[in-house]
This record gives sequence, structure tokens and C-alpha cells, in this order.
Amino acid sequence: MTKYIVEGGNPLFGEVHISGAKNAAVAIIPAALMVDGVCRIENIPQISDVSLLLSILQDLGASIRTINRSTVEIDCTGIRNGQFLEEFMAQTFRQKQDVTLCYLDLEGVDDINNTYGDKVGDAYIQNFVEIVRKNFRSGDTFARLKDDKFCLALSGNVKHLIERKMAEILAIFQRDDDRIFCHRCNFKYSIIEVVGEENTSTLEELLSGAEAAIRRKKRTRSSSLDFVDW
Repeated sequence: MTKYIVEGGNPLFGEVHISGAKNAAVAIIPAALMVDGVCRIENIPQISDVSLLLSILQDLGASIRTINRSTVEIDCTGIRNGQFLEEFMAQTFRQKQDVTLCYLDLEGVDDINNTYGDKVGDAYIQNFVEIVRKNFRSGDTFARLKDDKFCLALSGNVKHLIERKMAEILAIFQRDDDRIFCHRCNFKYSIIEVVGEENTSTLEELLSGAEAAIRRKKRTRSSSLDFVDW
């Protein structure tokens, strides 16, 4: 059995780093959801509970920026997920409003994760999300559906506006290729215009059609645009 023998009468000196309290960290991190802006949280402990909470916030659509081993910045501005999109579209369908969906498939995430690690992969996703957000209004619905799949929903029939914006976003995104990620930054997208008075499709059917269009595009190596008429 290990024993510690302490001999008194000697002064103590030196420095001890005190890590942040676990119970405080796991309460403070989710509280960032209530803030409309960037939260900087310092002295957080390096434990699995903290990593899991940050991962959950990312899945919900938050932007997580790691400053150092014990400091992160969390931006929950405009956070949206698949459930929010479902609720938004349910209301749109009930009111028979026109809406334009843009289904986005971010490419290269698995390759970056496998080659450079999850942190670089997370930064790649965050960079993409921030560029998209900056090019649309804060009131527009931008949801992360799963992993590298996203969806924009804009009121009205605005296909041409989204086409122009996607071209601008792709150009900005690809400027960061080798300079930041040592990887070709790219994404594919499909645009769906839904006429409220005529639509009989569910959100699931619309997204399935958009995903199928992207699969066709990948097989044919076509351009980033594929318009699905509903």
C-alpha cells in the first residue's frame, strides 16, 4: 500500500494551478443558450462532461471557438436545429405560405476529421456556418440537420437570391482552402421553391428530394446548383 510520510517544520513554496469547478462549468456552459451574443468562458476544467456539453451545443448549431486549453467562446446567436425547422415549416404549411428551401451538404468533413483531427473538423464546420450566417439576415431560418447537412428556409420564392448568395458564399469559403485547412473547401446545395397554395409534400419529402438531387450531382460531378421543382 502506498504511504505518504510528511515531515513538518519546513516552509511550503511554489505554485499550484487550480482548475475550474466542474459543477460550475456544467451549469454555466448551457446558460450560454440564453445569451444573444458571444460568451467567453475561462478556466473550464478538461473533463468529459464539459466536452460533451460543448458537442451538444455544436449539434444544436452553436459556434464554439477554442481559445486555449481552458477558455472557449460560445456563440448561440440564431441557433437553430432540425426541430426548429420542422416547427417553422409546419406553421408555413398551415398558413399556405410560399417558401424557398436550400439544402446544403458540406463536403470533406470526414476526411478532415480523419486526417487532422476533430478540432480541425469542428473549425471547418464553424467557419462554414459563420460565412452562411453573415450572408443572410438574422431572422432567416438556418438549421443544422445532422453532421454536415444544413438547410436554409426563406419566406417567398427567392431562388435567384439564394443562387447569387450561394455563389458569393462558395467564393469566400474557398479562399480559406490551403491557408487554414490544407483541404479543398466545398459544398453542394439544392434549391426547392414551395408554392404554399399548391404544395402537398411534407418537409421530409422535400428534404429527401433535395438530398437525392445532391447525390445525382455528386455522381455526375456537376456544378453546385441543382434546382428541384415542387
